[in-house]
Amino acid sequence: MESMQAAIGYTRVSTSGQASSGLGLAAQRDAIESFARAEGFTITAWHTDAETGKGSDALDRRPGLAAALKAARAAKAPVVVAKLDRLSRTCTSSRPNGAPGRVCRIGIGPTD
Repeated sequence: MESMQAAIGYTRVSTSGQASSGLGLAAQRDAIESFARAEGFTITAWHTDAETGKGSDALDRRPGLAAALKAARAAKAPVVVAKLDRLSRTCTSSRPNGAPGRVCRIGIGPTD
């Protein structure tokens, strides 16, 4: 049996009202878990933010994302999100080999 690769799950909603309802977060978590199962990942940690992604200081206002990136670096694991816009609206990415899909993963390599 092949071992599962560790990954970090990250969810974000733009407002505290959305966070309180839990609906957006639950849907994101379900999508991430489905992707992880299909692609051979185990989500070893979850991080969440309820904050807009707008502005050049967005990372400073998103401690969940900062924690997810730190955990990913430490574990040499990817961060998995349900939609790329949960990270940023200004970057581009695709799945390996151009495979279609709504879930993107971003690997965090070693930082020397």
